[in-house]
Amino acid sequence: MTDKQALSAYRLRRAEETLPDAEKTLQHGIGPAAVINRAYYVMFYAVWALLLRVGLKVKTAKHIGIIEIFDREFVHTGEFDGHYSKMMHKTFAARQDGDYRDLVVVTIPEAEKYLNFSREFLMAIKSYLQNLP
Repeated sequence: MTDKQALSAYRLRRAEETLPDAEKTLQHGIGPAAVINRAYYVMFYAVWALLLRVGLKVKTAKHIGIIEIFDREFVHTGEFDGHYSKMMHKTFAARQDGDYRDLVVVTIPEAEKYLNFSREFLMAIKSYLQNLP
C-alpha cells in the first residue's frame, strides 16, 4: 500500500467514525449545530479520501478548496451527480453558520436533514471507491 493509499484509507475511516459521532450527538440532544458540524466532517473526510485515492494533487487544506476540487473533478465530469455537490455545499454553509455566526438557531429537523445528507454522501463515496481498480 502506498502512502497515498494509506492516507486515503485513514481519511475514509475518519469519515466512517465521525458518522456515529453525529448520530450520538443527535440522540443525546447535545445540540443540533454540533450534529451539523459532525455531518459536514463526514463529507469532508470522505471527499479527501476520494481525492487521495484517485491520485489528485491537492495543494490546499481549505474546506472550500476541497469542495471546489470535488466539483471540478467529479461533479462537472459526471462521475457524481450534482445532487452530491448541492448536499455538500448546503451542509458546509450550515456548518459555517452554526459554528461561526451569532444568534443562529438550528433545529433538530435541520440537523436530521444534514445528518441524512452525510449518510447518503458517505455511501456514494464508498461505493465509488469500491469500484475503482
